[in-house]
Amino acid sequence: LEKARPEDSGGLVSLFLADKTGQDYWQDMQWAIAYATENRLRILNRMADALEIFAGLIPDEDSYLDCPHNFARIENIHGVDLIIHRKSANAAESGTLGIIPGSMATSSRIVSGLGNEDSLRSSSHGAGRQLSRSESVLKTKAKDFERQMGSVVFHRQIANQLRDEAPGAYKNLNEVMRAQ
Repeated sequence: LEKARPEDSGGLVSLFLADKTGQDYWQDMQWAIAYATENRLRILNRMADALEIFAGLIPDEDSYLDCPHNFARIENIHGVDLIIHRKSANAAESGTLGIIPGSMATSSRIVSGLGNEDSLRSSSHGAGRQLSRSESVLKTKAKDFERQMGSVVFHRQIANQLRDEAPGAYKNLNEVMRAQ
C-alpha cells in the first residue's frame, strides 16, 4: 500500500501497470487466479471420483462452471481496454453460464450472461448482505439461526458460531435477480 500513488478523485490510491510495482501486483494476481482455479479443479475432481466410487454416479464434465470471487483481468469495454477487478461480482459475457448463490438456506441460480457493457459485463456475485457480519451476530440468536436454516442439514452444535452467515443477513435472491 505504501507504494501506491494517490488518485485525483475520491482519495483512492492506485498502482499503475506502467510501473514495476503495478506489474508485480498484476503478475502476483494472475498467479493467484491460476492457483485458485487449479485448486477448485482438484477439489471438484476428487468429489467426482468419490461420487463415482461410492454412489455410482458419473458427473457431467460439460456442466463445470468456474466463477471466481475476486479477480482482475483486462477486458475491452466500449472499445477501450480496461482492467476490470471483480470483487463480489461475476463476469457475465453474453451467453456465458455463471452461478449466483443465495444464502446457506436458499437455492442458487445458474444464469446466462447478458454481456451488458454498461455493467462492465458483470452480474452480482450473490444475494448480497443486508447485515454486516457483526450486525448478524448481534441480531441473530442461535435459535433464530436454526429456524432460518429450516430443513437444511448442518452441525447444530455450532449454530452459535455460524450466526455471522445467518440466512437473514442476506438479501432476498429473487429480488436481487429481478434487479439485474
